[in-house]
Amino acid sequence: MRNKINIYLIEYAINSLLRQKFKNIFILIVFTFLTALLCSIFFISNSIKYELNSTLKSLPQITVQKLKAGRHYDIDTSAVDEILNIAGVQDAVARVWGYYYFENAEVNFSVIGIDEFENQYKESLNKVVKEFDFSKAQESSSMIIGTGVKKVLDENYYKEYFNFIKPDGTFKK
Repeated sequence: MRNKINIYLIEYAINSLLRQKFKNIFILIVFTFLTALLCSIFFISNSIKYELNSTLKSLPQITVQKLKAGRHYDIDTSAVDEILNIAGVQDAVARVWGYYYFENAEVNFSVIGIDEFENQYKESLNKVVKEFDFSKAQESSSMIIGTGVKKVLDENYYKEYFNFIKPDGTFKK
């Protein structure tokens, strides 16, 4: 008797759904759309949170910059000593950083100065310090470049060296 009741209930449910086909199809489409929309929103928001958390781990807790009219200006390196004298500050690292606009490819190169004997503010810079021999770079006035910069320079026929144009108009090989 129990099996017959289940079969009758299933038959009744199917007939009820078939009686109002368009209404049920519309409800199915709306719920499918809402489910896809919510899944997309949750996926994007979790991706943004993940990227933010992974980026925050590699950044310093506080960055001190000198801005005038929205542009970065140099700060005297003695400011590091003053910051270290503040109660509660454990470490302060001076940073040499900037952009160089390469007109041929219409791209900005990020230029970062690394002192191999100082603490680095990013884990990727610690990796660079461990992997490369800086004594050769100091002897021949050279620099370490990434694969993206190498590709751009190769495309513009700079195989052995590159001439940087300084702000005063002179060249630095």
